[in-house]
Amino acid sequence: MTGGSSGGPWMIGSGSTGLQNSVNSFGYNNIADTMFGPYWGSVIENTYVAASA
Repeated sequence: MTGGSSGGPWMIGSGSTGLQNSVNSFGYNNIADTMFGPYWGSVIENTYVAASA
C-alpha cells in the first residue's frame, strides 16, 4: 500500500456478514509490502455496543 491508504478497512468475511476489524494505519520503510493497523477486539466491540444503545 502507499500513501492515501490510511483509514481503509480491514474486513473479515464479506457481504452483509462481513466484519471490520481494523484500518490501515502505518507502515515501516524497512518492511516492504506490509501495512499495520490496530486490532479491534472486545474492548472496541463493547464500546460500539454501548454507544449504539
